[in-house]
Amino acid sequence: MCSGKCRPMRRSKLTLGNLPLTEAAYLEDEEFVRDVLATTTEDRMEKEEDRRKEEEYKEERRRKEEYKKKEE
Repeated sequence: MCSGKCRPMRRSKLTLGNLPLTEAAYLEDEEFVRDVLATTTEDRMEKEEDRRKEEEYKEERRRKEEYKKKEE
């Protein structure tokens, strides 16, 4: 921790590597990352739902085929 010789952290400017970012730009970047992650998560969930529905459809078709074969 600080022993009294530390300077207070400046909140008006942040750095990313050697690049200074204003707080507003940092918050915009943070919001952008959140949006990308949320979109990615939504896309994955939709793909998983589509995959699950496709599997259910295939299973239903397989059962119908088996039922038809048993009737014959």
